[in-house]
This record gives sequence, C-alpha cells and structure tokens, in this order.
Amino acid sequence: MGMENIYDLDFIASKSVARGNSYPNHGKVYYKTNEDLVNTVLDVDFKDKEVFSVLSSGDHVLTARFLDAKRVDAFDINRLTPYYFYLRLWSIKYRGELYPNIYHNKWMNDLLSQVKAKTLQEKMAVFYYKKHLANKTPLDKLFYDVESQPEGNTLYTKAEELKDVTSPVIDFWTVDLFSEINIPRIYDIALTSNTFDWGRNDKDKLIKARNNLLKLLKDDGVCIASKIVNYSQSNEKDIFKEFFDIEETKGGVIYRKRM
Repeated sequence: MGMENIYDLDFIASKSVARGNSYPNHGKVYYKTNEDLVNTVLDVDFKDKEVFSVLSSGDHVLTARFLDAKRVDAFDINRLTPYYFYLRLWSIKYRGELYPNIYHNKWMNDLLSQVKAKTLQEKMAVFYYKKHLANKTPLDKLFYDVESQPEGNTLYTKAEELKDVTSPVIDFWTVDLFSEINIPRIYDIALTSNTFDWGRNDKDKLIKARNNLLKLLKDDGVCIASKIVNYSQSNEKDIFKEFFDIEETKGGVIYRKRM
C-alpha cells in the first residue's frame, strides 16, 4: 500500500473511531499519561542512550527526550498515536501549552495555521487535522475520556520545560509486542508502559513479548514497564526472570537484561 493510501486509511479509520466503532490497528488515543513516569525512570540513566518507547499519549517519548536520550524511536499498535504526538509537539512549541485544546475548533485552527511542517509525516499530520476540522469531526471522541482515567505523574509540569525536545523527527513502528517483530536496530532502553497487562494470564503472549525484548535490547539493556496509577501489574515477572534481573519500583518494574 502506498504512503498516501495509508494516510487516507488512517483518516477513514479515525472517522470510524470517532463514531464509536472499532477498526484494526486504529483506536482511541490517551490524551495524557495515566502512569507514574517519575518513580519508574529515576534509577535509569537516559543520557546519550538509544530508546525504544511506546508512543501512546507521547509522554514516554517526551520523558526520554527530557532526560537527554540520544535517540528515541517509537512504537504502538495504534496508528493514530503519531498524529496526536505531532499535536502535542505543536501545542508545546507554538502555544506554550503542555496539552492541546481538542475541544475547541478555533484553538485547533489557530494552532494549525502556525505550524511550519518540516517532515512529510508532520505535513500529513497537519492535513489529517485540517481534514477532520473541515469534516466537523468531534476531535475529543478520538480520545479516551480524561475524567475516567487515573491521574499520571511526569517529570515536567510546564510546556516550557520541553521546549528543547519538540523535534518532529521520529521513527515510528506499528508493531504488537505480542507478535514476532523484526526491527533493524537495538536499544539501550525500552519503555513498554503497561503493555504486558494486555497479555495478563496468557503465557504465550508474554513469552513472545520477552523474546522481542531480548532481540531489541543491547546486552546490558533495560526495559521499564510502568503501570497505570493505582492498578496492579501483570504477572510477567516469572517469565522474564530467566533472562532479566528484576527491580521493583513504586511505579512499575525495571528489567535489566543479563549479559
């Protein structure tokens, strides 16, 4: 499928999502993190490291950049997350706001008029949102309800703290950690969010996720599995302990790959 067709599919799928329907590899996006992204990362040195991060609300990627990672690549099974990531960057860069105002079309139109897109993906994201506004899509319906989500925790509280990490250049991989994946890079750190919870009580899924991380991480690599605030964590530790040293934190689990 050509790139233009993929973007067309993303728009069509997102219209369906906004109507409350499901579509493969397309779904509602988290507006902000519902995890503790402070206590999970304090014991890991990100400076000059190469990071493979879930995209989701964008807060994991922004956290890695904030901590001076050299490179941050992103992954998610949901193809709508990159569009929101650009919206986050634009909100920070052009409006000085940590999160975009998805509830007011005038705010959105004003923001899009300021964007000076530098990459093809960023240009397509501008087009994506302009098309939604022209079609009067209720943009808030593309997101999980914020009020129903636990309040997460980040190292930053103001947009100005992130002003130096708004580069739109990012490699994004549409992958499922529970299926075999082949990415031609290896990383120092993997940020997997609470992904393992989706494989809870499914040993085969968790083994596939573990094996993917064994391939993705360098010999001394680290996986940080944060958890949703006030929720219990999955039971993957028994499966990971054969190849990883395990460190419990207030916000999740750190898996350190054995040499």
